[in-house]
Amino acid sequence: MVKRILEIENVDVNSLAYINDTPLIQCCRIDDNNDMISIAKALLCHPSIQIDKTGNKSELKYSGKTAIHEAAACNSIQIMKLLINRGAIITVHDVH
Repeated sequence: MVKRILEIENVDVNSLAYINDTPLIQCCRIDDNNDMISIAKALLCHPSIQIDKTGNKSELKYSGKTAIHEAAACNSIQIMKLLINRGAIITVHDVH
């Protein structure tokens, strides 16, 4: 299903959900499992993906957290490896 959505022309893979997170950040928030790893790989292969996108700074729920922050917080080692291999910035700071 995710792969079909990603194949839609002009799909915004960096769009923000109501909680001010991208699909990649939401994916990284869930424990390592084959489904989430597969979704993360599909998102990371999309040419428009912004790996280090943090959300809208003017939103009340803005945390400044990136996908790598969320993967680390959830101990999602495999997803962290995927993010790092795709060039995620590991020294970025959140707002806290």
